[in-house]
Amino acid sequence: MIAAGKLRHRVKIQEPTDDRDSFGRWPGTYLTHGYAWASIEDLTGTQVELAQQYIADATHRIFLRFQKRLKPELNSKMRIIFGTRIFDIGHVRNIDQVNGLWSCESREVKS
Repeated sequence: MIAAGKLRHRVKIQEPTDDRDSFGRWPGTYLTHGYAWASIEDLTGTQVELAQQYIADATHRIFLRFQKRLKPELNSKMRIIFGTRIFDIGHVRNIDQVNGLWSCESREVKS
């Protein structure tokens, strides 16, 4: 478990929409599913090697408390926004399988 005080980053959770323009292209729009308190950690050394088993270019691990109101559940199609920083989620783990805490191996795509 992670102490509540470590979840100090207020993040936005988004998922891409299925909208298409008249040419069938995706315009890059996202739907915000909600907000959560999170811990964002840089990956270093061995952590990078372990995280890269799930996502080849992982740069961060993000912890979030489980959110019942978040439907669908957090998944690798979603992204996390923290201020001007954008993180693509590569892999999500439900820590201890008790819906208390999620761990996301992520890649920062914009800062």
